[in-house]
Order: sequence, then C-alpha cells, then structure tokens
Amino acid sequence: MSEAVPVVINRDNVNDDSVILMRWFVPLGAYVESDQLIAEIETSKATVEIHSPSAGYIRYTAKEKEEILVGQALCFIIPELFSFEGAEAGKQNSPARANNHLDGCVSGNDRSEMNRSTILTTESQQQELSPKSVVTRFSDAAAELMKKYDLKPEMFAHRTLIRERDVLEFLKKSVASGTESDSAGLGMTFAATAVTPAPSLPHSVKRLPAAKRFEIRQISSGVNNSIASSVTVACSTCGFRRALQTNPIVAGNAGAVVVFEVARLLRKYPVFNAVYRLDAICLFDKVNIGFAVNDGRGLKVPVIPECDRLELSEVSTKMRELTVAYLEDKLSPEDLAGGTFTISDLGAFGVSHFTPLLSGDQSAILGIGSEVFLPGASSGLYHLTLVFDHQLSDGRTAALFLNELKLRLESYENALDPSLSDVPTDLSCKRCLRSAMQLADLGGCLLRLAMPDEYICSLCVLGY
Repeated sequence: MSEAVPVVINRDNVNDDSVILMRWFVPLGAYVESDQLIAEIETSKATVEIHSPSAGYIRYTAKEKEEILVGQALCFIIPELFSFEGAEAGKQNSPARANNHLDGCVSGNDRSEMNRSTILTTESQQQELSPKSVVTRFSDAAAELMKKYDLKPEMFAHRTLIRERDVLEFLKKSVASGTESDSAGLGMTFAATAVTPAPSLPHSVKRLPAAKRFEIRQISSGVNNSIASSVTVACSTCGFRRALQTNPIVAGNAGAVVVFEVARLLRKYPVFNAVYRLDAICLFDKVNIGFAVNDGRGLKVPVIPECDRLELSEVSTKMRELTVAYLEDKLSPEDLAGGTFTISDLGAFGVSHFTPLLSGDQSAILGIGSEVFLPGASSGLYHLTLVFDHQLSDGRTAALFLNELKLRLESYENALDPSLSDVPTDLSCKRCLRSAMQLADLGGCLLRLAMPDEYICSLCVLGY
C-alpha cells in the first residue's frame, strides 16, 4: 500500500520555534517531481525554499501566511491521485495515474495524522473546525519550560501553537497578578508588566515581519538581562580619510579598519566578548564580529567568524561579500548566526552620536557616528560609543578599550605614510623581519599590534 511522504520543516535556524509559510508554488493536488520547488517559508533571518522530497501529488496541511511549528508537516506528497474538489488540476499536470481515493493510498498511521485538525484542503473546512477540535501543539523549548514550572497544557486551551515566549509571557502575567502559579514557587524574577491595550482611536493592524519580531526578541532579551551603560570618546579624522583614499591596505573601507582593530582589541578585553548568565560571565572562545546593515529593507547583522585571525584585506573582502549578499537578499542563516560583538555605523545617515542597543546574547556593542567639524577646525572628528553590560564590566575598562581603539585609528595616517611615521628605525616586522628603513624603500611601513605589543609590516598585512 502506498504511503504519503510528509514535508517537514526542519530546524535550520536554532533561534526559531516557528516559521511563516509565505507562498505555495504549486496548486493543491498538482503532480510534482522530486526536488521540485513547492513552497517558500520565512524564518526570523532569511527566506528559505522548500523542495519536494519525492514525486507525487501535493496535499496541503497549511495555508499561505500561516505560522508553522518547526518539526510540523507543511504538506504531504501522495504517490497516487487522491479525490478532492478541484483535483483535476493536478491530474492534468501529471502522467496517467489511477484515480484512487485518499483512503486507498494512505496507511493507517498516516491517515490518523492527516485528519481534519491538520489537513486544510479548503476554506470551508477550516471554518467548520470547532474549538473542541483545535489541537494545541508545543515547541520543544515551551514543553521543557512548562515541565520545569509544572504548568499544565489545559492552561493554554483553544490555542494551536505555543512557543517558549508564550510560556514566558504566561509566567510574567502570573507573577504580576499574583495568581496561583506564582504562589506555587515559580522562583522567577520577571518584572511585573501589564499587557498594553490596543489604541482607542480607529486603526488598522499589520503583523510585523518575522525578521522584525526576531529583532524585538533579541533586543528585549538584551534589555531584560543586562544593565546597559555607555562611554563615548571623540576620535579625530585628521589624515584618516586621506589614508583610506590613497593606500591599498584599506582601499577606502573605513568600516573594515574598525572591525579589524576591534577584533584584536577584544582579545585584550575579553569581558566585551562575553555574555552574563546566572551570576557568571560566559567568555566566548571565538571573536565573531557582526556589523549592522540596513538600506531600508530591514536591519540585518552579518557576522565575520573568527575575525581576529583575519588580515585587514581579508576583513575588507568579507565585509564586501556579505554586504552584496544583503543587497541581493542572499544572506543565509549561517551568515547571520554566532555573533559575539556588534558594530553599528550610522555615519552615512548624518547621525553624529547615538546609543545602540545590546543584543540578548552579547555584552557589548560599538556605535560609530558621522564626521563633524568644530567651528574654525580644518579637520573633523567622529564619536565612538561603547554600550556594555555593567554586570560584567565598568566605565573605566570601557574607557580604556575606547581610548586604545581611538589611538590605533588615529595612527593610520602616520602608519600608512612612512615620512610621517614616529616608529623607531631599529624595529622590524615580526613576520618577515624587514626593518623600518627597508620597508620605507619598498613603500611599506610597520603597524603596531594591540596584542601582543609588537609590530607587523604593511606588506605582511596585505599577504605579500
């Protein structure tokens, strides 16, 4: 007897408990080939194409714009044509097939899963479902949290999909209102927050995209689990712009220079490459720098893994590749995952100073402002703002980090122009051992490393 093949939403993004079905590419009942594109879903970080695992006739279990639990079947691929209203459309798109009914081609186990509570073939069938027939499903994270605090499934009756955040919201309300679930000894430290009512004025409601909702969850987690503080320094642009325009090491990419220097400083200041959890500091093994991009199509933070191990030219190339992928909407979930520190630059928008928000699983973020000019000044300056979790660090450490970063960025004009360099001539590159005088003859120079305290030449940085 033939068996239906479920098309299951796999957990390709560990931050998601559910996804949104954006569109179907084939009609209900159509015949599809193996690996044929059948649907598109939206996760919190990217859109993902879904392909058929086998050849057969497609039967929906969800409709467009519906939220689907990770691990749930999106549809079934049935080897033989089944009977339903409008199935002739599928028959015309297929080779000759036996006109069997669904009961004749699905096994008992599959039939029990493909019942009216999960298979929605028409709008009329959906509307016929009564509250008693609603099946409540729980994500793995939600189920684990419910077990921990002894919550019963009946507390979430008449809801189809329960995620971790739904359970947390339930616990928050319980603590705020002092209900039984609080007196049972939940031991939670939630702030008492009331649900904000809908506005009283006439309005329309539009659901936020999955990416924006993910951003809200990340920032809310950062706000709720950290004590954010900030320190700002002003950095001179004297000569920096000229160095960016004339030297191939940086090739006009100021952002790459900042990312390059920050990545190395984080090895010296690991407290900013960490996160606070349960009265402890979790120090990340790798330095993965994320940089915020937003051209009006939504904020994304591509991540450069192990950035402290890359040369400046490699950082610049990687940033350009990720930016192009963002503009072409080709960033993968892997491109956006695993960041340990974030840099946000609003200089291009004329913002001279701002305070960025911490992400939920990081302890620091750097904000970069635009160049400003003081009255009568021939050169400008820009502000560097470090927002950090005061549970792990303090203002003095943040000031040391920023001022060291400032000195390194301001030294680029001298470092890139041997005639202005104040590096002693008796020093040499730690890699190629060329002296400062030899490098000057070759059009190179020595660059001072933040950690360890030694020098490397510009030729080695370029990979020569």
